[in-house]
Amino acid sequence: APRSSSFWENVLKIHTASFSLFPQLNHRQKSDIFKISCGIYLPLSIPALIFSDASLLDMARKHPLELGAMLEVSGVGETKAARYGRHFLQAIRKFDGLGGATPKGTSVKETLILFNAGLTPSEIADSRGLKIATVQGHFAELIEGGLVTSYHKLITVDEYKDITATLAERPETAYDELKQRYTSGLITIARAINRALALKE
Repeated sequence: APRSSSFWENVLKIHTASFSLFPQLNHRQKSDIFKISCGIYLPLSIPALIFSDASLLDMARKHPLELGAMLEVSGVGETKAARYGRHFLQAIRKFDGLGGATPKGTSVKETLILFNAGLTPSEIADSRGLKIATVQGHFAELIEGGLVTSYHKLITVDEYKDITATLAERPETAYDELKQRYTSGLITIARAINRALALKE
């Protein structure tokens, strides 16, 4: 569909700002701003700015390569990072000549950021192209690290009670039995919660 004139005016505004208002930026940084402003808005089909000029310029300066670093950009909170961050990060990594994957060790942190922005585990898995069991494994790690202390969005009380009771009553056969009813990730979450609660006693 054709873009509105305001869309192109905004792209031109970013382009102009990058070249005239911030002369200290090198040509590549200025070029990246323009490419990101065009390349992101087109595939997302958004006719208005997602981030302000100041945020885009700060992105060009900081070149965040993972979602946690995106939160350090001026004007970027958890909600915007969760909703649009991955698209911008892919563009920045592409323009830097890097692969699409985020740096090693950032996956669990990204899960936490998306969770704090209100996404469910299923939504996180879908948005990141991961299996639900992988995301549930992230949550188990976050629970054990004390970074997630509210569990109701991760597992129901009945699921937790069933898993922990089965593990306690039949430890030798429990895992095979539970795998027929739950994902391995949900079992891991229940175990992590059990350990976290035991440490509080």
